Amino acid sequence: MRLVPITLFCATFLAAPLVSPAAGQGSVPVPKPAPGQASPQAPTPAHASFMASPSPTFDEGSARRIAAAMLSYSALEVRGGWPVLPKSVGNLRPGSTGPDVALLRERLAIADDLAPDHVAGDVFDATVTAAVRRFQVARPGS
Repeated sequence: MRLVPITLFCATFLAAPLVSPAAGQGSVPVPKPAPGQASPQAPTPAHASFMASPSPTFDEGSARRIAAAMLSYSALEVRGGWPVLPKSVGNLRPGSTGPDVALLRERLAIADDLAPDHVAGDVFDATVTAAVRRFQVARPGS
């Protein structure tokens, strides 16, 4: 089943009331201990608890960022979507050349990790190396 971007947008806002009011403030509620148990660990700094929380959080800019991302992905879909990268792309290293590198450059540019003026070429140079690192940092597990 394929979700249309507007469906994702609506689902996000329908789920918003389920989010804890404290979540938008960068904190996670700490449960009270049961009688006879030790006190829970002191709360960590706001940014650490935000990162550890499995609950989604929203702030005043969330709706704008979600709408911008949906518009970007919709435009990408209209242009034909992401180019499919062959498995051999995983074997590319700095200094590699060829059509797979050219395809990788195109894919990195679509993801805004490589500047459009650096798309041309088929060499895995320092610019491509930096773009791959940006892609990997922005998308852990990639």
